[in-house]
Amino acid sequence: MSGSPDAIELGITSLRTGGTAIWAGAVFKTRKIGIDAEQIIRKLLIIKGLHNYNFQDLQYALNFIKEHHLNFPFSDIVSKEFSLTEAQEAFEYAIAHRPLRVGVKMDL
Repeated sequence: MSGSPDAIELGITSLRTGGTAIWAGAVFKTRKIGIDAEQIIRKLLIIKGLHNYNFQDLQYALNFIKEHHLNFPFSDIVSKEFSLTEAQEAFEYAIAHRPLRVGVKMDL
């Protein structure tokens, strides 16, 4: 979901035989990714891109996280959180440190 080349590469190496990688979020210019074509072929992997996802896609993703939050380290994805009033600092942190994700909390 991040479009991060590191996350994409790790995701491919983490798939089991017959696995499917669905890439979303890679809609900005970044470094090229390195994928071992032999691994794709031998493990019978499928790679799909998802652009302009809709509400149902987002709901499915949120349900997946809710159901599997103990199985995967989702909390490690967001390196640091900021309040909405600190949005500028969040962007500066993201540019300076290049984390996978920075969180911005919208306190209502």
